[in-house]
Amino acid sequence: MRRKIGSKFQCGVSAAVLAAAASVAGVSSSQAGIIYQDNFARGTVANPDALNGSTPAPVDTNSATWSAFQTNTGSNIVTNGSEAVLPSVGRSVGYLPLTLAASETYVFSATLTPGATSSDTNSQDWLGMGFSNQASEASSADIYAGGSEAWLIYRGNSGTQSFYGGAGSNGASGGYANSNHLPPAPSDTFTITLTTPANLASGGASVSFYDSLGLVGTLASPRHVSLTNSELSTINDISVGSFNWGGTISNVELAVPEPATLGLLGAGGLGLLLVGRKRKTV
Repeated sequence: MRRKIGSKFQCGVSAAVLAAAASVAGVSSSQAGIIYQDNFARGTVANPDALNGSTPAPVDTNSATWSAFQTNTGSNIVTNGSEAVLPSVGRSVGYLPLTLAASETYVFSATLTPGATSSDTNSQDWLGMGFSNQASEASSADIYAGGSEAWLIYRGNSGTQSFYGGAGSNGASGGYANSNHLPPAPSDTFTITLTTPANLASGGASVSFYDSLGLVGTLASPRHVSLTNSELSTINDISVGSFNWGGTISNVELAVPEPATLGLLGAGGLGLLLVGRKRKTV
């Protein structure tokens, strides 16, 4: 029997935990806490709501709304009460605005659940997420080559990488590929961690990837890539999307852990907060 990741939304890093960490450490971070958290509890399966223009909930510290675009007219990203449902034909992207601060670590996680089949016969189908650029995505509806600088794509067909995480448009600054599963691809929770430099005007950034099933990497042993300053300077959103492969995305969260909480990373404490929130059922 196929293993399934529980889809019930649970808080990844609670504000109470972050506040407690700050109290213990006696230090603060300029953007510490949860920036966005969305369980897509809007619409129903029978009557879904459009993602475009909706407000992430239960947490939206930026008072922002989703922007969504697609290349296949008449089919855009919708919400069904617990997930964002992505179209299986063409490209689609949804994003939330983000202004990066210096010397911060941003933790972006989401559960990607591929559909059963792909509409593409050339092995060019995926679900994805990343730190990206709004203008490029609005024009291309593509998080892979349309402005994403720290991104990952998750494929479900055989003969190609089941996962690819990269830096720069089309992986111009390198990336990591893995083919640890055969179709159908299991539901999996991925995390991208982006650490900014002390000087945003000149420094680059470090990026890491890991996932709850360990297909890509683990909290203790993630995969790493780096961004140049020119790539980092274009980032102004977080995004999710698809290309010729339907499926759902859920449990979207962007957080900036307090320094004390982030210090637990090496001991695995942050993993209990971020990755351990998903229950696996058989």
